[in-house]
Amino acid sequence: MLPLPPTNKWIMDLNEFVKDKAGCYSMEAGVAVWEVKNNEFLRNIAMPEVHIQLFIMRGSMRVVINNQKVVLRSDSLTDVLRNKMSVSDASEDISAVFIFSSEAFVTRLMQDKPPFPVEYIMQVMEQPVFLLTSSQSVIVRERLELVLSVFRNTRHHHQFELLKCSLWMLYLEMSNIFLCQNDEVEASSETDRKRWLFMRFVKLLPISIKKERSIGFYASALCVSCQYLERVVKLISGQTACQWIQRSLIGEVNHQLKKTDNSIKQLANEFGFPDQATFTKYYKRNTGMTPTEYRENDKV
Repeated sequence: MLPLPPTNKWIMDLNEFVKDKAGCYSMEAGVAVWEVKNNEFLRNIAMPEVHIQLFIMRGSMRVVINNQKVVLRSDSLTDVLRNKMSVSDASEDISAVFIFSSEAFVTRLMQDKPPFPVEYIMQVMEQPVFLLTSSQSVIVRERLELVLSVFRNTRHHHQFELLKCSLWMLYLEMSNIFLCQNDEVEASSETDRKRWLFMRFVKLLPISIKKERSIGFYASALCVSCQYLERVVKLISGQTACQWIQRSLIGEVNHQLKKTDNSIKQLANEFGFPDQATFTKYYKRNTGMTPTEYRENDKV
C-alpha cells in the first residue's frame, strides 16, 4: 500500500464521524457502514477522507468529489479512493448505504490479492460513479444487505470474520460489474499509451518486488527513461512511482507475515534488506507498526 499516516488517526477520524449518527454501525478495526433514510443528515456534510463506497437505493443525492459536482441517482454505485467528498443535499425519499474503510483495514482485508484489476483503480480515480443495470442492482443490493446484517449482529462470536467475507463478496461483484462494462482499451492515442505503460508498470511490480525496488529497474524493463516513467505514473495515478513500489512491497511483506512462519530476519533477507533492523525500520516507517506487531494483530 501507499505510505500510511499513523493507523490510529484514520480510525479516530472515522469513529468521530460516525458517532451519534442514526443507522450507523462501526468496528474498532477501522470500518463502518451508514444506512441513511433521512435527508436531514445529508445537508452540507463533509465525509471522512477514507475509502468510501456509496450505493443509492432510492432517490438522489448531490455530492462534490474532488471539487467536481455530481448528482447521484437511484441504482448508482460510487467508489471514492481517499479523495475528498462532501454531500450537499439529498431528496426527501433518499435511501442510501455508505461503507467507510480506513486504508489500514483495506490493507488487512485485501493482503496481496485485491479483487479489482488495475484498470478498475485507474477508472475510479477519474470517474468513480457506476450506473448499474437492473440485474446488477439486484445483486449489489443483496450483497449490501448481507454486509448490513453482519454489522447489526454484534453478538456473533465471528462477526469480524463474517464482515471480511461479506465485504469481499461485495468487492468481487463490483469488480465483475466493471469487467462486464469495460473492454480492454488498445493503446492508440497518446493518453492510452500512457495508461498502457502505467498498467504494465503496476503488473510488473508483484513479479519483481522481492528483489527490485529501484525506479531504474522498472524503467529499463519497460524501455523508458526513469523521468518519463515517473511523469506518467504521477499523471495517471496521482501517486509517485516510489509510492507504488513501496505499496507493492508492503503488500507482499504483509502476505508473507500472514501466510508463513518465517522469522523477521528470514523475511529481511528474502526481501533484500541488509539486516533485520533496517527491514523493521522501513516497514514501520510505511505502516506505523513493526512486522511483529502486524503479525500479532492479524492473529487477533
